[in-house]
Amino acid sequence: MRLNREAIEVGSKQAQKITLTNTQQMSVEILSLGGIITKIMVPDAKGNIENVVLGYRNLEDYLEDGACFGALIGRTAGRIGGARFTLNDKVYKLPVNNGENNLHGGLEGFNKKVWNVETFEHADAVGVSLSYVSTHLEEGYPGNVQVEVTYTLTESNELKIHYKAVSDEDTLVNLTNHSYFNLSGDVKAPVTMHNLQVCSDYIAQLDEASIPTGKLLSVKDVDAFNFNNLKCIGAQIDEECTKLQSGYDHPWVLREGSKQAVVYEDPISRRRMYVTTDQKVVVIYSMNFADDPKYLQNGEMAKVRMGICFETQSLPIGYEDCFIEDSILRAGEKYEKESCFKFEW
Repeated sequence: MRLNREAIEVGSKQAQKITLTNTQQMSVEILSLGGIITKIMVPDAKGNIENVVLGYRNLEDYLEDGACFGALIGRTAGRIGGARFTLNDKVYKLPVNNGENNLHGGLEGFNKKVWNVETFEHADAVGVSLSYVSTHLEEGYPGNVQVEVTYTLTESNELKIHYKAVSDEDTLVNLTNHSYFNLSGDVKAPVTMHNLQVCSDYIAQLDEASIPTGKLLSVKDVDAFNFNNLKCIGAQIDEECTKLQSGYDHPWVLREGSKQAVVYEDPISRRRMYVTTDQKVVVIYSMNFADDPKYLQNGEMAKVRMGICFETQSLPIGYEDCFIEDSILRAGEKYEKESCFKFEW
């Protein structure tokens, strides 16, 4: 196991780049800016080591990145309908940054912050713990919140992401990571050519602005959302039921007690990724838009369907505060969640 830290400049911000490497030829590169995962290097069946997440060629592009490539999302992941919520009979107004709604923490969410860094090395794992204090009314949220996110790479080719938070006032917390995966390696093929399995019986119904309505839909009634058996991502991605979102951008409610939330594979490279989590939901986003394309590490401009996100989290908050209960963090209570991304080849 090996760990490397390097001081870097991203625009005017001083940050660090941390590289975690195991003895199985897998490595993960993380920035203290936004906790951004810029690389996950994994061999394919022939031993070719390639990047299986999308990353920008120029680090400065992360500073103005509406797509949140690889980043930590907070205080709340997803959209909040109407950019407001009510907590303890008080209405909190949030910045409007997605139509009439609030998205991924606001104008300057956790993905734009430079986090404090502590690293660790063990015989069978290496990792980095990132910490940040989100102050009272930052981006409109109440309470001073201490946040710690730990990335751990194991000898079993697992990338574990452990989230912790505590607040001095009642507030909202719903953290996730927003990496765009592509198991073809260095984005050689669109994700629509890959296969997916999701252990879920229901998705959250969305309106035309991708805001949850408060209703759940059975995947048995809408076959395009039924991934209980492994199937090609592109097979039904452009059906009538996905047109409002221009593809997949939906919360799947994970089946309670399931050992694996997601199985994602590329039949050509024979790479496979397993996602396990104690979160209730995975939002799957098939990169339906590339409104402000930037150069990727492979030299190409970012395009639609180049990556796919598996955002393990609580349900996003919709209209009239539907699903808000899962995001409420009471004063002094501990928020603690973990997701694991395990690779095989």
